[in-house]
Amino acid sequence: MLASVQADFESRHRHMNLVWRDHFNEAAELVPGLSNVDDSRKLLIGSYFTMEYAFASAALFNPSITLHPDQKGIGENSLRFIMSLRSTGEGHVSSIVFRTGVIGPQLLERLSSAS
Repeated sequence: MLASVQADFESRHRHMNLVWRDHFNEAAELVPGLSNVDDSRKLLIGSYFTMEYAFASAALFNPSITLHPDQKGIGENSLRFIMSLRSTGEGHVSSIVFRTGVIGPQLLERLSSAS
């Protein structure tokens, strides 16, 4: 079961096992005897107390773009940039999202993935 949950989330989130372990530890403080389970079960229980939040599920808007301070390794006639966007997620909570990318002769050559 743990492997299935990890497979669902590992491509979207860094350090999920650390988050799940922290959430397990918080739950274990409230439930007597819970800390006596093996590590795999601790991670699985921790995952039950973790909520994924889609920070850009409703809208992305107000883009702003500026030159990245590090232009090393960029091809001729290309520029690395930083872009910020306002995102509205579940419950209409606003967040700021950052991406980096490269603009060149082929227009948008690369754009970073969500982090």
